[in-house]
Amino acid sequence: MEDESHTFIANDILVHNSSYVQFGEVVSSCDWKGDPKELILKINEYRLKDYLNVAFERYAQRHKVENCQDFELENISESGIWLAKKKYILDKVWEDKIDYDHLKNVSYKGIELAQAGTPIFAREKIMELLKFIFDKKEKTKLNDIIQMLKKYKAEFRMAEPEKLAKGTSISDYSSYILNDTTSFEIAKGTPEHVRAAGYYNFLLNKNSKYKQKYEMIRSGDKIKTYHVLTKGIAEQDVFAFLSGSFPVEFAPPINYDVQFGKIIIDPINRVTQAMGLPEIGHNLYISTSLF
Repeated sequence: MEDESHTFIANDILVHNSSYVQFGEVVSSCDWKGDPKELILKINEYRLKDYLNVAFERYAQRHKVENCQDFELENISESGIWLAKKKYILDKVWEDKIDYDHLKNVSYKGIELAQAGTPIFAREKIMELLKFIFDKKEKTKLNDIIQMLKKYKAEFRMAEPEKLAKGTSISDYSSYILNDTTSFEIAKGTPEHVRAAGYYNFLLNKNSKYKQKYEMIRSGDKIKTYHVLTKGIAEQDVFAFLSGSFPVEFAPPINYDVQFGKIIIDPINRVTQAMGLPEIGHNLYISTSLF
């Protein structure tokens, strides 16, 4: 897979677009015996680059404007998965004139791996699964992915909460949390992470003997959140704590099934479904539609 970047000027604003061209059939249908990326580089150097420059010049002349368009080879990828616009994963084997071995330069954009709050455990395992998929390519079997997920889930239950919780920052705490002392009251439409922070403060207020050890969460703090194993429908389903300060004495138990589904299975489903594979349920069975 070849990624070409198209940069041009429009109304004095620099615009950068990307086009992706498949060369699989070209490589497999010719007598080229060397590295496929070398063939792509030669096609670009001796044919594609000049052809596009001529096409851009003709386009500009037809519209009686100066040509400001430029098209250059940005990278070559052995494999790629596109989830949506500006959301993709690429196994780059050539970038900025530097060669890379297969699976040594896996890059991504717009997915959970690119988000700072993604838990450490999820980041490690999602990348491991992506490399597995890229290594197998079209031979990837959903059952193999499920078996890996089952292995990860067993490890997940043994990991520290810091590695399982999602990171974020909090603002406007006082706008949403109406009471976190005598009772727990929140405003309508309170964001999940703010609700989780309020629940932490409420439990800390209830266990005031720990206030010398743990600080209250306030607007501007960096927190981590996880889904709680609740006992009743009225109990809170999310809990937060300050990064690096897990309150083991009063923190509610983690709902491992829900948390694993949210941070591991859901992101992997977005990848496998883009590949045309069935959805994997949070119970690690294949979900199939009745219609």
